Amino acid sequence: METTFGSSKNPKNTHYLVENYLESFRTLLPQQSKPSEQHSENKHSKEASVLPSILQRVECCNSSRSLWCPKCCRILIPSCHIPSCFLNKSYPLPFHLDIILDDKRQCATGMHAMALLGSSSDTNGVEDKLKKEEVRLIDIARGEALPSYANDGMNGTYLLFPVKGESVPLETVAHKIHRLVALDCKWTQPGLNQSRASLSKLPKVHLTNPPSQSQFWRWHNAGDGMLSTIEAIFYASLEVKIAQIEDEKQSTDMKNLQEENCSLESQDLDDKHNRAITSLLPILYLFGVQRAVAARDAIKSGRKIPWSNEAKLEQNLLRVCVGTEKHARDKKIGRVLKETNRSKPIMDLPKGDVSLRSAFEICSITDVK
Repeated sequence: METTFGSSKNPKNTHYLVENYLESFRTLLPQQSKPSEQHSENKHSKEASVLPSILQRVECCNSSRSLWCPKCCRILIPSCHIPSCFLNKSYPLPFHLDIILDDKRQCATGMHAMALLGSSSDTNGVEDKLKKEEVRLIDIARGEALPSYANDGMNGTYLLFPVKGESVPLETVAHKIHRLVALDCKWTQPGLNQSRASLSKLPKVHLTNPPSQSQFWRWHNAGDGMLSTIEAIFYASLEVKIAQIEDEKQSTDMKNLQEENCSLESQDLDDKHNRAITSLLPILYLFGVQRAVAARDAIKSGRKIPWSNEAKLEQNLLRVCVGTEKHARDKKIGRVLKETNRSKPIMDLPKGDVSLRSAFEICSITDVK
């Protein structure tokens, strides 16, 4: 898979290169047409036969899975399809990474980084763990405790979390970052870091030049510039790597350079920037595959590509419920829950509350006007 690179110092150009990389995965899958178009059974069977082995299902952790296992983070892709940087056990990120997970594992893109960086697979499917200090997963749902960053003196540890008036552009402290902490939760749950003392005290950074639109297929209404976790990890890594290249350039003894070599030096710097992008793009590998599958399934069912502006607008309209029958029904369910909890002692209720299912059944008996 080859990509032609331009200057990576232009953020728009970088976003364009990332989109091209992700779009290239769609060529790995057979093209599916809309339901309105007729296909013969022979054509269906032919398409099925060319599905790459990258999507084959494998038994892991007592379940049939593809790509990777959300339980043990094992890569389930044949080694011939895995980017070589993960097979040779190299660690492409310019910092150590902590992923604080507060979401379903199968939905969290931060798990892609854990699967690719934390394990690799050879032809025998043998899992090979990298050093635990390089990439760590802390799963809140599993009751795992957050690291005590205060005990480390928080030296070089930063939280990737935009807070107006508090977080600073990442590129301004890129040379100081030793470990980056990334939150993997829904966009509607941004308060995780504020409720945990060890996280709230960490210095915060935000991406300097994030893309305005995410390539994620998961809908949200948090606005422009809100990326999936794996996208944020990629752009943060790129900013730090480019800063390291700039620092290396500045440390060169400029007195020993000839003026006629300045243009060549500038070209060499661009080449280094481009190599930085190339070395980091594989971190989006699983993201690219799942994105291609999401696009294929959407086209097959006659829906819009989920990350397109048209699809996002459609999802927003579907979620407008004020004044609708659904809104009235939801309000009645809320009233039933409230009245039921008031009329019964706490000890008589299961876990001190009435179930939503019971409230829904009560409301379904009467019509909602």
